Amino acid sequence: MGQLTESARQYLVSQGIVIGTVSVLASLSLILTGLVVIVRANDILQFTSLIHLAVLQLVCGVSSGTVVAFVWWTIVGYRNRQLEIRSKYLDDNLTKGLLALCIPLFINYSAFIVSVVFLIVKGETTSRHEMRNAMSLYTSNMREKVFIDRLQIILRCCGSQSIMDWFLIDWQEGDSGGRTSYNSSADWDSVPFSCCCPEAPPPCVHQRLRIFGVSSLYAAGCADKLDKAVLIFITVSLFMFLICSLSMSLLMYSSRKVQTSARSAIEKGDATAPGEWWIFAPKGAQTREEQPLLPMGRNIEEEVPKSTNATVAEFCFTQNNFHGYQDLLNCQMSKIIDSTVNEDWAAFNSVSVQPEAASSEDWPMRMSNISRSTSVSSFSTGSVVCNYSADSRRSVSDTEVANLEVSQHLEHKIRPLYRS
Repeated sequence: MGQLTESARQYLVSQGIVIGTVSVLASLSLILTGLVVIVRANDILQFTSLIHLAVLQLVCGVSSGTVVAFVWWTIVGYRNRQLEIRSKYLDDNLTKGLLALCIPLFINYSAFIVSVVFLIVKGETTSRHEMRNAMSLYTSNMREKVFIDRLQIILRCCGSQSIMDWFLIDWQEGDSGGRTSYNSSADWDSVPFSCCCPEAPPPCVHQRLRIFGVSSLYAAGCADKLDKAVLIFITVSLFMFLICSLSMSLLMYSSRKVQTSARSAIEKGDATAPGEWWIFAPKGAQTREEQPLLPMGRNIEEEVPKSTNATVAEFCFTQNNFHGYQDLLNCQMSKIIDSTVNEDWAAFNSVSVQPEAASSEDWPMRMSNISRSTSVSSFSTGSVVCNYSADSRRSVSDTEVANLEVSQHLEHKIRPLYRS
């Protein structure tokens, strides 16, 4: 917790734009990687049970990219907003964005942990076992047959650990007798055509290998290459999850500092003034949501002590779009009686502040600039300045408003209404 000047807030906004851009790019990378891997290497992922990790990449990329883009757009728009509405702009939009950002942030960190656990738990023997199970279904399951052929062509391999694995499996449909023993490689010395190496001189010989040799076939097994492919995929996923999570965390941190500091500056009456920042509201601090507003039509005579010279019989606030600074303030005051002057003092009917006053940049300071003097008080409403002394008597017109002596207690009660 500390103080941030306006220049420091602008610097944090620039940092947030850069961090948000990195986070958006990381989210897009997650989406593209997930789509490419699912479309181009669906068989490998399904065989190694990594299809869930690819789907998790898509979920993380879409959720992170959507929310981060909203927060990024909010802080970019902050630089182009007028000073008097920055606090409102940040409070309404950035608060929603930061709360929504917690969801993809949690998903990304969870995905990172899941990837680490999967990388640790999955051993090399898993791929070998799954590969042999798929090879045993080569003749009975067309889906597994297509998968094995594509896997051997893509990874440029043959068998689970070597070519010899095919000698132990009855993979040729229509052969008589079947396989009676896993040690009958002397009678079964053929491999599928997908084991042929395209760089070898034609023709590819994949039968009667005891006679013709294996020079035209892939020599490496598929299990080891499959483990390497899985390791690369998980490592890339870990790196992308980590980058996306860290960038979102930094974006949340810098945006929160700008938000709270700008709010503190507005509460002081000057949007360019230094303001305190915090991540979590300190104990005893009153946030904008906690500041009470007087309901419409509420009589605030009870809020004014009996000892004050000014008695307000009816003091109404229109709260519609109050914090939006669009309809600045509509105030109806009637039956205002000053106990210090004669009874023939003319009461004015109403005072109305026009919405045009909202365009003035320093209206929050003028609205709250109530003098603490006991003899003469002054306050400004837009372009109308009201001055009044206890010994003056004059009629009130549309352009002139009598000055009222307002106590410090009334100032304390009304001031929270002008806070953003």
